[in-house]
Amino acid sequence: MSKFRSYWTTYKKITKNKNFESQLLYSENSWALCVLSWSRKTHHSGLSFRIGIFGFEFHIKFYDSRHWDYKNNCYSNMNEKPFTSDLT
Repeated sequence: MSKFRSYWTTYKKITKNKNFESQLLYSENSWALCVLSWSRKTHHSGLSFRIGIFGFEFHIKFYDSRHWDYKNNCYSNMNEKPFTSDLT
């Protein structure tokens, strides 16, 4: 079993649907890490950056709080209309 510890996490709402998240954590399974990723047309899509060394990792993410509606090929806010998905 891996050892994992989160030191702090920060969340901030930037606009109605956009959010910012940062986190500092420790994971004994990580020696060196540098990842930049960008996702779209998926749940909580956005830009993510992770960097780490000797188990300590720092994550930053700018993401959309909406879910992707695969049936209608658009973003869906679950509070505004019913959420449907072909994945069920």
